[in-house]
Amino acid sequence: MLHRSRRHVSSDFSETRAFLADKGLQSRIAGRTAEPGFNARINAAYAGGFYLAYMEYGAEIEIDAPAERADYGLSIPIGGAMASVAAGDVIACTTARTVLASPGAPQRIMLAEGARRLALSFGRDAVRARLAALTGEPVRGEVTFAPVLDLSAGAGGLIAAQMALMVEEEDRGRGVFTDRLRISHIEDMLLTTLLLYQGHSHAAHLERPARRLARRDVRRAIGYIDANLEQPIRLEDLVAVSGAPGRSLNAHFREATGLSPMAYLRRERLRAARRALEIGQETSVTAVALRFGFGHVGRFASDYRAAYGEAPSETLLRSGRG
Repeated sequence: MLHRSRRHVSSDFSETRAFLADKGLQSRIAGRTAEPGFNARINAAYAGGFYLAYMEYGAEIEIDAPAERADYGLSIPIGGAMASVAAGDVIACTTARTVLASPGAPQRIMLAEGARRLALSFGRDAVRARLAALTGEPVRGEVTFAPVLDLSAGAGGLIAAQMALMVEEEDRGRGVFTDRLRISHIEDMLLTTLLLYQGHSHAAHLERPARRLARRDVRRAIGYIDANLEQPIRLEDLVAVSGAPGRSLNAHFREATGLSPMAYLRRERLRAARRALEIGQETSVTAVALRFGFGHVGRFASDYRAAYGEAPSETLLRSGRG
C-alpha cells in the first residue's frame, strides 16, 4: 500500500527506532531480547494539513507518542492484531472501531507480530483553523476528541472509506496527493466531518444558534466559488470572503441554493467541465476532469452521465475534438 510513497524500509530495529525517534515517537520490541523477523516498512503520502501512511514491522512492537505530540492520529488495522491505550483503558482496534488520539494525552500503540495498519494524522494547526472557521471564534485551549472512533458508521465510516479510496487512487498512480483541487476537497471533508460529528472538548461552540446571514454574505461566497472553479477552495476561504462563520454560512447557503457550499462547488465544477467539453477546450475527457479537480475519471464520468444523461466522451465528440 502507498508503495509510490516509500519513507522507510529496514530490517534493523535500531534504524527504525531512530527513524521514529526523529518524529517524537519511542519504540521497542515487546517481550523479546532479539529481533527475529523484524522488517519495517513505512510508506506515507503528505498533504498540507494531514498525511496518510501504511506501516508494518514484522515483529511485536510497542510505540509511545508523548502528551506533547502536535498532531491527531488514528490507525486502522488491515492485518494482525492491534490495541491502543486511551484514557487509561486498553482498547482493541479493529476495522469497526479505533482510537483517535489528541495532543495533550500520551498514547501507546501495541502491534502484534505481522500486524499491518493504515494511519491518518492531522496537524494541530489544521484542526484549530477549521474549528475557528466553523465557529467564527478564536479557539481557546486544546481541542481534545473523544478517544473511541466508531468506524462502522457515521463520521468514522466516512473517514475509513475516504482513507481506502485515497490508497486505491495513489496505488493506481492517479496522484491524488499532488492534485491541489482534489486534496483540498478531501482535507475539507475529513476535518469538517470530525469536528461536526465526533465528540470533542469544544463541541458546545458548534451547537450555538447560527447567526442570521445577510443575502450578500451568501452572494459573496457564491461569487468567489464561481470565479475560482479551477483553484483549491477551502471552507476557510469562503469564511474569509463572506465574513460569516462556517456553520452559519453552511446553513444559509443551503437555504439559498439547496446545497452545502462544497456540494455547490462540485456541481459548478461539473457544469464548467461540461462547457469545456461542449466547446472542445481540451482534447480528452481526462484532461477536462483533472482540470476541474475530478481526479477519479471513472467517477467523474458516472456523475456526468447522471447529471446530463450522456457520457462526457459523447459531449466531446459533438465538439469535433473527440
